[in-house]
Amino acid sequence: MNAKDIPLPKDWPNLIRRAMIHAVSLAHFDIICAWSRTADSDIQTVRLKGEIDKLQTELALKENQLRIVSLRFSRVPAKNRPHYLPTERMEILNHKAACGWNLKQAAEAFQISVETIAAWLKRIDDDSLIKIPIPWNRYPAYLQYVTQQLKSLVPRLGKKKIAEYFTRSGLYLAATTVGRYIKNEPPDKPPEPEVEQSADGELRAIKSKHPGHTWTVDLTVVRNWWWIMDFMAA
Repeated sequence: MNAKDIPLPKDWPNLIRRAMIHAVSLAHFDIICAWSRTADSDIQTVRLKGEIDKLQTELALKENQLRIVSLRFSRVPAKNRPHYLPTERMEILNHKAACGWNLKQAAEAFQISVETIAAWLKRIDDDSLIKIPIPWNRYPAYLQYVTQQLKSLVPRLGKKKIAEYFTRSGLYLAATTVGRYIKNEPPDKPPEPEVEQSADGELRAIKSKHPGHTWTVDLTVVRNWWWIMDFMAA
């Protein structure tokens, strides 16, 4: 009997949907078992092959997830879409450079117009439009930020290769220093000032943890002779 001669059961469309989900679930468990066998293998080539297969599968799943989310977002009119934050625009430009994309490719990937990407590049010095995630006020902290960005965008770069990039730019940075920068955890944002309060709720002191962390304003009224005369006349 050929496959085309097999009669379809009742409610076939509903069964297809259920069968599809079950088939994918079985494939998931099957591939996990395969990964576990390669991970426990004594042969290094087998272990590496299993790791490559795992990474390729995770990449395919991430791409499929991104495709589904992008389809939903693309149905929203462009004028109604939320704007990217200044820090996100900086990350988009970094991502564009890391991928070697042109303006059209970057615009399609992030669902914005080509003119928008071009405007960002022209106004990259505009602090109100483009910002780095954390306002680095010290040069070593800035070097750490650049190092971690290079490692994040191009994971295959080692500490020696990153140190060579700094050397080409005219700055000698040891590979051990680059390795230390990579290991350091970057703060998400500058911590908020700590404010001590008394039992009655009044402010007592504010602790600043870095330069420019806390700003204060003092207003002083200086009474002069003309102010006193105007007050007495009133």
